Amino acid sequence: MTVLRSGTPDTLPGRSLNLGERGMAVMLAGELAPGEVVSVQVPLPLVAGLLRTRAIVRYQDKLRCGLEFLALSAEQRATIREWANHAKVETEFVVRPVPGPGDEKAGRRGTNGSGVRATLKEKGRRFAPAVIIALVLLAIAGGVFWWRWNRAWDQLESGLNPQETAAERPQAHVSAEVM
Repeated sequence: MTVLRSGTPDTLPGRSLNLGERGMAVMLAGELAPGEVVSVQVPLPLVAGLLRTRAIVRYQDKLRCGLEFLALSAEQRATIREWANHAKVETEFVVRPVPGPGDEKAGRRGTNGSGVRATLKEKGRRFAPAVIIALVLLAIAGGVFWWRWNRAWDQLESGLNPQETAAERPQAHVSAEVM
């Protein structure tokens, strides 16, 4: 992308985010001001062409810009249309609740209108089996630990006889040489 500033051409590399017949959204390595006229060159790989045109900056936020094409020929519009038909288009789906009858405040009460709560519910449903499995495994591990601890404690207690007196218990002898 090239822009004239003080009579000097300034080239800003960037990446197109969205392209249509009337304009495009771009992310640039520099800032443009709304109202600036720029020269745009966009390679369209699937139709083996380079789109060259002029555009005006209609929107700017940090390094993102919205450009409106100024004078596209019919051939250039057809090239964009052909490219769009062949390009892989990814669609983002947003779940929005549909208010039921008598539910005027559904948009405000259930979500903020953008489907955020519905999306979180779907993620919760997806992770619920993993959480249940983790809890079951934790319970099994706790049971095994308790069983082994209890068994070791029983083995220790089985070696002691509370009825023995001190005289009956085996005595340890240490030789005088060791002392």
